Amino acid sequence: MVTSIRADRDVPMATRDGVTLRADVYRPDDNDPHTAILVRTPYNEAPREEPRMANPDRNDDPTARTSADWPRLKRRVDDVRADWRDAFQGMDLARLLPGRRTDDVWTAWHVLNHTAAYLDAASDMLDALAQGETVDYSAAQKWLGDGVAAGEIAAALERAWSRYLNAVGRASDAYDPRATVTHVTAGTIDALGWVTMGAAHLRKHAQRLRDAT
Repeated sequence: MVTSIRADRDVPMATRDGVTLRADVYRPDDNDPHTAILVRTPYNEAPREEPRMANPDRNDDPTARTSADWPRLKRRVDDVRADWRDAFQGMDLARLLPGRRTDDVWTAWHVLNHTAAYLDAASDMLDALAQGETVDYSAAQKWLGDGVAAGEIAAALERAWSRYLNAVGRASDAYDPRATVTHVTAGTIDALGWVTMGAAHLRKHAQRLRDAT
């Protein structure tokens, strides 16, 4: 009979394509073999309480329950950034033909353009959440434009990544789960939820970039 559970947090695993995945591993605290159950999610793997309003009649720190999740989430963002650098390395930008936003096929040009737009829009949103404000997220507002040269997009992408990493740091420092934004598919999420979802989104586009080149 199992009397205690061992929890190994944020365990890294290198995949065959070089991507590092991280997971929490829960198992009986013994040395016996056990059947494994794998659960995958694009969101934060750590259990957490739902955000709630602080009671004004008591000293209630709304960040005390979830702020501990930020260090490993920022490590995950760093992993995704490294994955993007790997996907982008050696790309011949001169061969990437400019496209249009309405094109049906996701070329490398589209992936670069969309990701630069996403990072800029997400940075705006995270900065607003850090200040306790609400912002309407729309990456479409940041689209660099049809026919923009790939080299120009690549430079904009580098700037956008730098800005996004700084915005993640500010969102972590000023984190308040009561500051939320409504996403079209994820519903109402805070900065922690957004950065977690964004890490999965950005990793998907890194793979799209590999597939397109």
